[in-house]
Amino acid sequence: MPLPYYKKYPRDFVEGTIGMPLETKGAYSIILDMIYMQDGELPDDPRYISGMLGCSVRKWKSIRNELINAGKLYAQNDIISNKRADKERESLRKLQHNQAEKGRLSNKNNKLPETTVKPARVNQNQNHIKKDNTNVLSKEKRKKPATPMPDGWRPTDAGIAFARKKGMTDATIQNEVQKFIDGAEQHNRKYVNWDAAWRTWCGGWVTYGEQQAGQKVASIPSIQRGRSSFLDVIRDEWEDSVNNGFDDSGQDDGSIIEGGFIEGH
Repeated sequence: MPLPYYKKYPRDFVEGTIGMPLETKGAYSIILDMIYMQDGELPDDPRYISGMLGCSVRKWKSIRNELINAGKLYAQNDIISNKRADKERESLRKLQHNQAEKGRLSNKNNKLPETTVKPARVNQNQNHIKKDNTNVLSKEKRKKPATPMPDGWRPTDAGIAFARKKGMTDATIQNEVQKFIDGAEQHNRKYVNWDAAWRTWCGGWVTYGEQQAGQKVASIPSIQRGRSSFLDVIRDEWEDSVNNGFDDSGQDDGSIIEGGFIEGH
């Protein structure tokens, strides 16, 4: 079957024709095309080939002898061909044969009746191990996303009790809750656990409470002195630098990290 295209090796051609005249190189290239076009059955007919090349019969015979002597072409049984062309055509035939075989096997398999495969018995020990692994994965703690303050948020009874334990009176708790809510809304803050954030706020009140405000206000930059207290400044600094979330364990002791910022968990 004639090939519509074939592999060409530019480096081999250029290096293999060094020293040949231009007309010989051109004729050789066309002859190769003709060999592939006729599936290796190019007739060794001087009149036919010279007509295809557009040269005289004498000229073609001279070029033919030159290419044969250089080992580029060979003539046998009134056929002129090329050794690499023979190999390429043989490789193509093998490829086509293999593809045809695969196609036949595929069609044969499609005609086979469907069979029901029984499920393999699972070793009970292996099944137990898989269940144990599943349980371990299900128990792993996944980090929850931080969310804005829920509408109508107020500290839980446990949060109120925690504030009282830190020394806040009911009036102070009411005042601090409002500051906590206002700050959250003003700065669009987000936390994983708002109850834990409230407990951390209470821890900050213990360290930077109103009883120390008079000693600290003088050190606040003038641009910030318009705020109600040093506590507001410290809490704003903390809220801007703390992580966007606490874990949901409820374990928060309101501790202070070095540098004056309240530590988030």
